[in-house]
Amino acid sequence: MVVGDGSGDLGVLTAASGPGGLDDLGLAERDHLVVVDDRVGELRFWHPMIESVVVERSTHDKRRAAHLRLACVLLCSAAGGRRSTVELSGGRAHP
Repeated sequence: MVVGDGSGDLGVLTAASGPGGLDDLGLAERDHLVVVDDRVGELRFWHPMIESVVVERSTHDKRRAAHLRLACVLLCSAAGGRRSTVELSGGRAHP
């Protein structure tokens, strides 16, 4: 999810991840994989190679599902929060 977003905006990532979706950030932070900056609401990888490995190790289906969730959040946000603009169901975006 974090790689697909590109901005590192914790608000977007939290909304797209759903309940408990970012629970593992503490582990990733302790292992020095990511940096979470609560002051600016941003998450970033310690090194670009870590980001590349995350993409490489993820499956096509996981990347696609993450992109669909991000698209839903971003499109709903652009539409003033109206979820009817894009609904996410079973891994497919529906207008």
